[in-house]
Amino acid sequence: MDRQLNFLIVGAQKSGTTSLHRSLALHPSVFLPDQKEIDLFGTAASFARASRILDRHYRKAEDEPARGLSYVGMMFLEGAAERVHEYSSQMKIVAALRNPIDRAYSAYWHHRRTGWEQSETFEEALRREDESDVPDDQAARAMTYRRNGCYADQLEPYIRLFGREQVSLLLSDDLRDRPRETLDRLTDWLGIDPIPEERWSTRRHNEAAMPRYPALQKTLLAHDSRLKRIYQRLVPERIREPIRRTITTPLVLRHEQPFVYPPLAAETRRLLCRYYAPHNARLATIVGRDLGHWV
Repeated sequence: MDRQLNFLIVGAQKSGTTSLHRSLALHPSVFLPDQKEIDLFGTAASFARASRILDRHYRKAEDEPARGLSYVGMMFLEGAAERVHEYSSQMKIVAALRNPIDRAYSAYWHHRRTGWEQSETFEEALRREDESDVPDDQAARAMTYRRNGCYADQLEPYIRLFGREQVSLLLSDDLRDRPRETLDRLTDWLGIDPIPEERWSTRRHNEAAMPRYPALQKTLLAHDSRLKRIYQRLVPERIREPIRRTITTPLVLRHEQPFVYPPLAAETRRLLCRYYAPHNARLATIVGRDLGHWV
């Protein structure tokens, strides 16, 4: 059975990649694992286990012409593009891109929800990002909110290695406002039939919520949780995903409540708008679109 991957959804974080993954996974010509966020190329250690990871997650793959993987860490982790290229120089790269200011603020509240983020305010988290040396691991880099919106910098290695024709850049605005046109363009680029409209994933995923019991949430999910480190040391990797799917995730969702986070402070938005202006200008050239509405 051919389990060679031929397309990747590499990001961006909090930009609609879950809905995109779910929509493509329902296509009869596509195989995507049930689990999103499989780290195959993010680190050298995970890449060294590639055969084992592929065997575990792609054993159900049959003869689908499009076989993919989603992992938003591939946008911002150093060396990910090079590892992908080492695996296959013919890989097709898909990235969904959202207004970086809104993406950063959404990511902050997402990590407050999971217990990863300890800063009481978004502004405090941005100051921490400025003041500390961030290790190049997924957990730490996921919380570099400002840096993770510099899309042109992150896409440059992929475009350099694979060529612009092998990189499909989607705007989350288009996925929301023009899903039919946007998804048809993507499936045509992947060389498969359009996604039947009844198979679109129109439900919003990862909507804002906050735990009723933050201490419990932090114990279960926070990357620096002592209990989580012990668990990862004792429980084999192949068993963790079924446990996460059948026990941990339902438990977490049962103890969450809907949450509407406050509007971003006008001064913070103004400062971020100024910061991202040159980055968005470079990205606009790459995408071939006016991104002036990203303010």
